[in-house]
This record gives sequence, C-alpha cells and structure tokens, in this order.
Amino acid sequence: MSKRKLLTLVLTAALSITALTGCGVYEKDSQVKDTSASPTGNSTDTGSADIGTTESTGTKEINYSISNEPPTLDPQLVNSMYGATLDYHLFEGLMRNNDGTVEPACAKSYDLSDDGLVYTFHLKDGLVWSDGQPLKAEDFVYGMQRLVNPKTASPSSFMGTILKNASRVNSGELPVEELGVKAIDDSTVEITLENPAGYFLGVLSTSGYYPCRKDLVEKYGKDFAADADKNVYNGPFTLTSWEHASSLTFTKNENYWNKDIVKLNKVDISVVTDKNTALGLYENGELDFAEIPSELVANYPDAKSYYSGAVEYLQINLSANKILANKNFRNAMSAAINRQEFVTLATSNVNKVTSRYVLPQVSGVEKTYGEEYPLEAFGATNDNEKAKGYLDAAMKELGISSPSDIKVVLNTADADSSRKQAEVIQEQLQTNLGIVIEINQVPYKQLYELHSAHDYEMMFTGWVPDYSDPFSYLEFFETDNGYNNSVYSNKEYDKYIQAAKASLDPKKRLDDLYEAEKILCQDLPIIPLDMVCSYYLLNEKATNFKPYFVGTGLNYIQADITE
Repeated sequence: MSKRKLLTLVLTAALSITALTGCGVYEKDSQVKDTSASPTGNSTDTGSADIGTTESTGTKEINYSISNEPPTLDPQLVNSMYGATLDYHLFEGLMRNNDGTVEPACAKSYDLSDDGLVYTFHLKDGLVWSDGQPLKAEDFVYGMQRLVNPKTASPSSFMGTILKNASRVNSGELPVEELGVKAIDDSTVEITLENPAGYFLGVLSTSGYYPCRKDLVEKYGKDFAADADKNVYNGPFTLTSWEHASSLTFTKNENYWNKDIVKLNKVDISVVTDKNTALGLYENGELDFAEIPSELVANYPDAKSYYSGAVEYLQINLSANKILANKNFRNAMSAAINRQEFVTLATSNVNKVTSRYVLPQVSGVEKTYGEEYPLEAFGATNDNEKAKGYLDAAMKELGISSPSDIKVVLNTADADSSRKQAEVIQEQLQTNLGIVIEINQVPYKQLYELHSAHDYEMMFTGWVPDYSDPFSYLEFFETDNGYNNSVYSNKEYDKYIQAAKASLDPKKRLDDLYEAEKILCQDLPIIPLDMVCSYYLLNEKATNFKPYFVGTGLNYIQADITE
C-alpha cells in the first residue's frame, strides 16, 4: 500500500472529494508511468540529473497539517500514509519515485546481469548524512537487511521478499548476512534477486529500502527514530523538531546532494485531527495547504483535485470466527452493499465506485492495466436477491437459524467522517441482511495495532500502491505475506502470485496477476468500496507543492512560496 502503505484510513471523507465531475487525474486514458527498466543486461547510466529547478523567492516556509501523527518515522517500520509522506522528504534511496516516474537518486548508474537477477548500483560521489558522516554502500545494505531481519519485526518485510534468501532470513532459517545484498566497496551496492522483476527499481524507491545507520540503531535501541534527534537524514529535509501529537518541523538539509532544487528553508507540519478545523486554519492564513471535507467541496469551485490512488474497502479477519471465515457470508455482505449510495452519503458523491480491487490506472504492458484487463466484479448498487442466496447458503453451512443471531464488530477510527462511513455500511447490512453490525471507534494508533495483531473482526481500511504495478496491490494477500492481515490463504491465488514473481514475460506476468485479482474478488478477504478522489486548497503564492499519485501522498521537495 508497501506504502506502504496501509491506509488505515479514517476512511477519510477528507481524502475523498468531487461533487463535481470525475476527479483530477482520474481519466480513462491516464496512466501512472514507471520507468523501471526491464532486464536487459545493459549497463544503465542514470546520471545525476536534477528533477527540475525553480526560482527562489519569498519567505521559504510552508505550513500544512496532517490528521494523524504517524506511529513511527523509522523507514524500515513505517507503514502509514503520513509516515511514508514524511519519510519521502527526509530520506532517499537508490531510486526515487517522482510523481509516478522512477528516477535516479543516490545511484548514479547501475549494471544489470543478462539473467535479470543481479543489480550493481554505483553511488553518486560525495553523498553524506545530515550529520556530515559519509553515506556508504553499507548503509543501504544494512537498511535492506534490517527490513527483512525478524528481530526488526517490520510490517513491511514483505517488500523485501524479492531479495535473494529474504524469506528464509525473515523466517529465521538463515542469518541476515545471507541476504542477497552486499557492499562491494563504499560506493558499490550489489543486489541479487530471487527472480527477475522488471518493477524492482520502483520497489527500490520505497521506504523499506532507504539507507540506515547501524551505529544509531545500536545506540538508541527501541528509541531509534522516536524523536527528531534520534536519527539522521539523507534526503531533502531534516527533522529538527517533533512535538508528539502536536507538530513536526522540517528544515532544508544543506548536506543533500541535490540541495539546489530545495527552495524551502522550513516546513511546519501540525497534527490537526479534524479536517474542518484544518480548513478553518487555512482560511485564517495559518496553513498553506488544506484538504476539503467532502461535504464542503461544492463551496469551493476553484479547488484543485487529484486522484489519490487509494482504494477503500472493508477488511475481514478470516481467523476471527467461523462466520467471517465463511465465503458465502462474505459474498452476502458484498452483494448487500450499495456502493453508489455509500459514495453519495459518506463522501458527498466525491469518490468513484469501484468494480474491482486493483486501481485501473496503474501501468499495464502498453496501456493502463484497466484497459488491458477490464473487470466488473462488483455492482454499483446492491443485489438483495443475490445477497439473500449467499446468506441462506452461509447460514445452512454454519447451522444458524436466524440472521439476527449474526453480529459483526466493525472497527473504524475515532473521527466524525469515519463514524459517518461506518453508519452507512451498518444501515445497509442490517437492513438488507438482517444481521447486527456493531461499530467500534478507536484512536488511529490503536486501530493500526489491532489490525497488525489480527485482533479485529472487520474494519475500514484501504491501500495506496507503493509503485505503479498491480503487484503492489496483490502481493500482500499471499498466504505467508507479513501484511496479510486478513489471514487469507488460497493455494490457487498463491500459485498465480508466485508465477508473476518469477515471470520474465511482461504480458504473462500481468495475465497471472489478473487471475489472482479475480480470485481475490471472489473470495473477498476484503470488500472493495470505492476509489478515492481528493480536493484541496493551496496558497496561491505556493508553487510545486503537489499531491502524489503513487505511494507518498504529497511532494514538496521543489515547492516554493513567494511574498
């Protein structure tokens, strides 16, 4: 969702938005571009090209807010959208995802073996950390080792399974030194994969692959990265202040190799849990950027919009009880949901109803994935006759005589918008199926902890792709994936995912992923609801402060603000 990132969404109506028509970049012919190279056996010089320049004028400070403080900013542990966004500006990997295009970052060039298994990356000259210490190949190696090391217990360890021996290292079968990464010298990183993966450069841009300083991890232990002064940074900004549950302050990293493109001297980030409060702060001139709550979008005809890339769904814990483990019951719930009504009532008709799980706009072979692999797995409205058929079959299998004997606890975050969304689903399922839905609102951090511990029945959540590929949506439903919080297992699904991992043929690979997606939409460990569109306000004096389609929410590396 990665990116990473699991969007344990407050199922944000605040991330949703278009009472207008369509949504920003959500267009039929739009495609998220990923320039990750397919295996060629050639040496590829990525150079040290800047990602653009802007004129520098003004006060050089931007203020914006986030609705939840991320549980962590440790790159190998982060798995919230806000955490990924912040780390994107604090760190930099061998590659960087710049608005959906994978570009060189700390690497100046790389070589790829003829069999597509071995990447050799050559670092740019003169790279240093924010404390002035040299950034070395061993820092990248340690970061990747830490990602899959079972002692780290990274929720994103699945992002490392493409690395040689990663699964066996993560299970404790092999020592971390056996992972397929090594430092040839201070400026050369060699990475060996389990199988060829044309999307690997995109994976390298995600937070789990950021470099990490072993000396600091050992110095601070469990407190590593817990405060601003307990880590160092190699990205465009440094974290200079972190008042927990209140604010964070970024300052320009003068040791960043490409510092000339960074125009801002300071970024102040406030934690404001209520979107309406944040909007008021924007209108009072205290914030330079604000998301608009969906119910208020019509009041701002000049608002900017973008398609966020997020897919929202109900996630079901198949290990919670025999009722939720029943496939017919899950299909009954899906058929009983009126997705168009949900979008209308919960997002003011802003989001787009989804008929599938994987975002149609991600990259296909020549066109978008959705154009090449269409799928209408879910209807926009409920089908009560079909729902009743599934429910009757489930009750017969479970030995239940009355729908009213079935109760499901629906977890959601403690925001007003989350409550509203939960109540829409509650009303639909109780009315159309006759079952009982109990809403349980908990703080975001607790929601995340319950989800990771599989201590829930059903919950609102969602996913944002880490890179532009269907695999970024589908991989974590594989049986042994560390992010498989539905505790879902299907051998046929696993077979297609494993075949896609090993495929050298781009079309055959997507064929396999398409088959996996169809199985997922039949088994329903998740019940997809909608695709998120967002509207926002931006200070007219700000430039290059832009929403980010794949992986990390916002991109303000090149942002500027004038007086």
